[in-house]
Amino acid sequence: MRVRETKSTRDFLKLRNSEADKVRCGARHFEALGVPFGVVVSADEV
Repeated sequence: MRVRETKSTRDFLKLRNSEADKVRCGARHFEALGVPFGVVVSADEV
């Protein structure tokens, strides 16, 4: 299993602070569970 978060960009400086925080929290959460997590910008990357 792996988890992917879709965003319009991988550049955290271009995301709203709340969106960037959600991605960071998700990454740490799934890291603790040992589940690969990544940010993608298109469905082709899933």
